[in-house]
Formats: sequence, C-alpha cells, structure tokens
Amino acid sequence: MQMGAAISKHFCNRMNVIEYVIPMGVAAAFSSLFCCPITSTVFACEVFNTKKFQYKAIIPCLISSSTATLCAALFGFHRVSYVFQYSFAVEIKNIIKLLILILCLTLIGKAFAFSLNSLKKFINEKLPNNKYRIIILSLMIMMFMIFTQGRYSGSGENLIEEVFINGNVLKSDILFKFILTLLSAAAGFYGGEVTPLFSIGTLSGYMLGHILGFPVFFCSALGYGTVFMSATNAYLTGMVLILEVFGLDFLLPCLIIGIIGYLSNCTVSIYPSQ
Repeated sequence: MQMGAAISKHFCNRMNVIEYVIPMGVAAAFSSLFCCPITSTVFACEVFNTKKFQYKAIIPCLISSSTATLCAALFGFHRVSYVFQYSFAVEIKNIIKLLILILCLTLIGKAFAFSLNSLKKFINEKLPNNKYRIIILSLMIMMFMIFTQGRYSGSGENLIEEVFINGNVLKSDILFKFILTLLSAAAGFYGGEVTPLFSIGTLSGYMLGHILGFPVFFCSALGYGTVFMSATNAYLTGMVLILEVFGLDFLLPCLIIGIIGYLSNCTVSIYPSQ
C-alpha cells in the first residue's frame, strides 16, 4: 500500500491530476495483494480521514481495485477464502458472548495501536540515532527469530493457515507475533502491517473462542477483521473484509462489529496522520 500511495503521489505532483489518485493507488495495491476489490475500495475511501468517508472516490477506487485484482489473477494470484459452515443461533447467551468477543478483539486492536505509538516514542527518545536504533532492534528481532525458529517471521500468513487449515496453534503464538510486530514497526521497518494484524486478530479470536466456548473458526474469522478495524479506525473496512473473505453468513456479527467500531472510533491508530 505504501508503494501504491507513493507512486500515486508522484503522479499527482508531476501531473497535477485529481485528488483521488492517491486513494486509487492504495486501493489498487491493497487489492493486488489480497484480491478483495470491495474491501480495498472501502479502505482507500475511509483510511485517510476516518471522520469523513470519501464518497466521490468510490468509483475511481473500485475501478482501480478491480483492475488490480484482474491483473493479479493473470499472474496466478487469487483471493484466499476460508470456507466453513457455522450458523449463528440468535440467543441471549450467544449474543452476550458475541459482544464480549467483539469488545475483547476491539481492545486488542486498540492495545496494539497504543503500544506501537508509545514504543516508537520511547525508542526515538532513547535511541535518536536512526542507525543505532535499527541495528540494536534488528539484533533483538534476529535473536527472537532464532529462538522461535522463524515461526513468527514474515507477514503471518503461516499462522493464519495454522488456525484455519492445519490446526497447529501454540499458546505462545499470539504473544510472540504481537511483540515481534511491535518491535519491527517501532524499528522503522514499515510496510506489511496489514497481514500481521490479520494474523494477530485470527490468533486472538482463536484464543478467545476457547475461553468463551465459541467455535474457534467463527471467532478467528471475526478476529481476522476486527483487530485490523480497531487498530486502523477503519470500521467499515473490517465489516466488508470479513464478509468478502468468509461470506455473508457473518452479516449479523459484522453489523455488531461495525456499531462497536463506530462507537470506539478514536485518535488511537497505527496511522497517526488520521
């Protein structure tokens, strides 16, 4: 997404074109990675200003995201969908559990954003020299990766697959992935914060599913989008993401996610410029 926004901004500066080119670049980059054109469109229209949705950018962003999805398909990239059947029974007990689940996932997303901003501020104060900061934190991350045998390196797609496909999830997965993602972002290694948030959310949902006695796949699917929504203040994106990846069976939980996301929308975000 950073590359898409940067390239779009370059064309804006050079050609003095319309203001929606940067959101179009973000939508195209997001969609080329995840092949979710609707989610990409909503995210690009929402993320730059969470108080004001850019309605006029919907059509341009939808065109760019759809084009990017088609181009990705030509190179063999397709959307990853996780299919499993679960019918949410509308009962008071289940609704209470669902509210607790979504609130916990929202708090995890806010905790990540708050921790990231606080850690970056702390590290910048203690290690103002960029070179020393990167070297020291890189060594810490490398030691962590060696200790964990590389399980938590990369974007976290392997952890998502462990939840939905292999079922080989460790109790320490959520903690280590959370910490390593924080350290990497705080060190200045920007780019690729979206998929790590997906994995953190998926693992969080998996853990909370066991605690609440809910089906873990159902909880993991909600965590996939809710933590990302909370950490970025993109509550509409979180709703659409879950529906696009997991299907319309999640419509009722997504409506609740959207309401809670809207009510919890605040200045705490991994994108400070919001």
